[in-house]
Amino acid sequence: MVEIDNKKERLAEAEQMSIEASEHWQKEQYPQAAVLFRQSLTIQEEVLGPEDPSLAENLYALGSIYYIQRNYDEATGAYQRALSMFEQRAGALSPVLLNTLIYLAETRFANQQYDEAEEPFSRAVAILDTLGESGLKELADVLMRLAHLSYFVGKYIESEPIYLRALTIREGLLGPNHLDVAHTLSQLARMYHVGLERIEEAEPLYRRVLAIRELAGDENFDLAESIYRLADVYRQQERLEEAEHLYERWLKILNAHPEFPTADLSWMRSGYLEYLDARGRDEESTSLKETWGEWNAWESMLLSRLEHQESTLGPDHPDLAETLQNLGNSCMFEEKYSEGADYYRRAMRIRESAFGPDHPSVAQTLNGLAKVHRVEENYLEAEKLLRRALEIQESALGRENVETAHTLEHQAVLAAERRSFRQAEELYKESISIYEKCLGKESRDYAEGLFHISRFYFGTGRFGDAESTLLSLLKVSESDIDVSKLEKCDYVRLYAAVLRELGRDAEADTMIQQAEAMEEQHKLEISSEA
Repeated sequence: MVEIDNKKERLAEAEQMSIEASEHWQKEQYPQAAVLFRQSLTIQEEVLGPEDPSLAENLYALGSIYYIQRNYDEATGAYQRALSMFEQRAGALSPVLLNTLIYLAETRFANQQYDEAEEPFSRAVAILDTLGESGLKELADVLMRLAHLSYFVGKYIESEPIYLRALTIREGLLGPNHLDVAHTLSQLARMYHVGLERIEEAEPLYRRVLAIRELAGDENFDLAESIYRLADVYRQQERLEEAEHLYERWLKILNAHPEFPTADLSWMRSGYLEYLDARGRDEESTSLKETWGEWNAWESMLLSRLEHQESTLGPDHPDLAETLQNLGNSCMFEEKYSEGADYYRRAMRIRESAFGPDHPSVAQTLNGLAKVHRVEENYLEAEKLLRRALEIQESALGRENVETAHTLEHQAVLAAERRSFRQAEELYKESISIYEKCLGKESRDYAEGLFHISRFYFGTGRFGDAESTLLSLLKVSESDIDVSKLEKCDYVRLYAAVLRELGRDAEADTMIQQAEAMEEQHKLEISSEA
């Protein structure tokens, strides 16, 4: 009896851990969530055995955390174990298996295990087929994922009937003019156009996509893309007058919506510039290259947004504060510090009035204003602002929070510039520790934190510490973290500089060659996006 009670207590403890893990998950505190899910799972395994089907939920949750952290090997293992247990409980064709199958497939796709991804997608389709009308919407969604997998690996012929089946289901469920139908048509058209080069079949699909999105009445990014893709087809068919008309519409929408993501526009912009160059319209091409290539295009977009917000919302609406904050950041980049300070001060006034003086958004603006004072060597004022920002964040968010860590890093930079090197090192280390605890080692903030302290060590002549930290950074950067290839080049170049200072010139030369190769690869990737 005592043993039974002890097992119940331990299982109750495991359940509480799972609840706490879920709370961390909702707050996007993934490392803490993963630790608690693992601890809960360990207790369940010890009490119930490693093959007990009741472990399935914890394994599924742990797999999802690993997936979010891009730890795909661990996620795959957790999902596979969960899937086996769900099968024991409910059978191989139970709808209970659906989420696990879909996310197992997505994990394998993200891990570049493309052949292995097809099987769980196909199993999910088989289960949904047994559900009849109740499963049709999700069936279409999974069919689209399966079709995209085939398209992605170049199995264009195999993807065609899957796209067509998804299209038939969505048209039947949603009607011929639904935006989900437009999305399906667009993917099918791209497969015909880019994959199979059957442009005559792509054209009517692109026209239908455009008609549906025009009917929806939203002048958004999807509409702009639809116009561009049809214009591109007309260009290839030498229907230049029709292409020109559509390109003009596309440009008009882009000019009216500077908030469209630049990264998503890059392939369309490149294609249009090629069109202008091929037509001998050099002046137009040069003008657009200058506009699209300069940082001030970002500032112009922000100013246009600010003007629109002021006219529609009023001069003190809280939504203006983010735009003003970004304008301050833009001015900092261009070394227009006085203008930047004005934008930051106005943003702070709005946020203090709207949310109160102790709101975390006020701390964000204080950080920006502190940067202005730091670069102008007004260190006392910068220190005062950062201290207030830190007090706000510690009270509202806690010490171990990513936003708090950002402020600690700003304090570290300030301390280093004031030659308080011991204090700077302590602040850098604390911020890095918080990044690791809150986000994990495979995060951008953690990587950049290592880079910043490495620069600090290099600047203060501590080349041995710089080398060891950079070696850790380079190992982290080998994983799929949210850091650009050019930023990784900066890591390698700093390591080369450290090696040079240590008298290891041959190794330094090798690292420089590696950085140059990475930069060249980046240029090739950019040029192939169109």
